[in-house]
Order: sequence, then C-alpha cells, then structure tokens
Amino acid sequence: MIEHGERTLIPLARTLRLRLPGVAAGMVWSRPFGVVVKEGASHRFVRVVDPTRRIQWALLAGGLTAAILVRLFRR
Repeated sequence: MIEHGERTLIPLARTLRLRLPGVAAGMVWSRPFGVVVKEGASHRFVRVVDPTRRIQWALLAGGLTAAILVRLFRR
C-alpha cells in the first residue's frame, strides 16, 4: 500500500503457485493485474496491461508456427 496525501494506491497481482506433494519446495509466479486508487471516499480500479505476457504468447505462437512449417517442408 502506498499513501500520499489523501490518495492511497493498492497494487494487485495474479499469482500462480505450484507445490509438489511431499517436497518442501515450490514455485510462485506473480504478474501485475491492476491498482486500486482510493481518494477520500471514492474508489476506482485501474487495470495494468502486462506487455511481457503478450510477448510470451507471441514467442510461443511463433515457435509453434515455425515447428509446423519445418515439419511440412521436410515432407
């Protein structure tokens, strides 16, 4: 929580937690989701766009497309 004057910002994140049974370790992956802005009595939500997520999907799609094209041309 970040406070400045009468304004308060509360960052929010989406989290994915992976834990294996019987193992004392795991993995946590957080990514930004948005910010709640409180000004006096009013509240509003501001969504945060995560460009890293879009880049990851584009790389995955490009890799799959390249793999399919290589397989087609080898025939």
